[in-house]
Amino acid sequence: MSVTINANGLSVVHKGSGGEANASVPDVCLTKVGKPVVPIPYGNNAKSSDLAGGTTTVTADGGNSIALKGSTFSKSTGDAGGDKKGISSGTIEAEAKFTSASPTVFIEGKGVARLSDQMTMNEANTICLGVQNPPVTVTEEEEGTHTVFVKARYPDGILLKEADFDITETSGSVLKNGRLDNSGKSKVSKLKPGQIKIAVKESSEDFEPKKVRLANPHFLAEISDSDFFDIATQGQQTFWQPNLIAPPAASWGLMGKSLIADRSFLERWFKSIFQNNR
Repeated sequence: MSVTINANGLSVVHKGSGGEANASVPDVCLTKVGKPVVPIPYGNNAKSSDLAGGTTTVTADGGNSIALKGSTFSKSTGDAGGDKKGISSGTIEAEAKFTSASPTVFIEGKGVARLSDQMTMNEANTICLGVQNPPVTVTEEEEGTHTVFVKARYPDGILLKEADFDITETSGSVLKNGRLDNSGKSKVSKLKPGQIKIAVKESSEDFEPKKVRLANPHFLAEISDSDFFDIATQGQQTFWQPNLIAPPAASWGLMGKSLIADRSFLERWFKSIFQNNR
């Protein structure tokens, strides 16, 4: 049976997945050889068809129980010759048990067992460093199809109506055609999973230019003159308002009604006469 689900990109092990665990190191069992009993390395193999302790409320691919961390393959083969049993476990042909699983995908509170997860084998007499499991395969029928609901808007947000459109692959090849109805909606069914682009064409409706006047958030139905000019001037000095200018710190350069009324002029004049007559 094919596997159609994965966890973390790895196929999930379940009762019907065809998963298989093989001992990565020898399954050493005590074996009677004539009179002596000697340790002999054996192989060990267990299959997911013997899954025990899997999920009970969730199934996969046709009702198969899913393997979880701690689940077992209830029996194994390959070490039957070790009649005096495994040197660590004291068993032969015993269960294989999952010791690792997905760290992020959980069912019934336990991590899901996946391709390459580790198991102990023959009741921990040996180990499998990575269970084998078929890759995920999905047929076209199992993959299913999807329905896309289409709307398009002008830059001002108004729905485009009575317009044809093409649904294409990212490469540009057309997958489906459609048309927006008089409510600006459409849908296209039976699309396969994947990325698509939607190219909407011009509407066949008559073009009606509409002047849109935006509301003025600062509009006041009534306002007094003083309030109006306060707003208009924005705190700046206007030409009709009195403007006080501070006098300079010194009055140098000021001139009275006549030159002789200026004391500093008289001082400079007398000084120049005195210097010229020396």
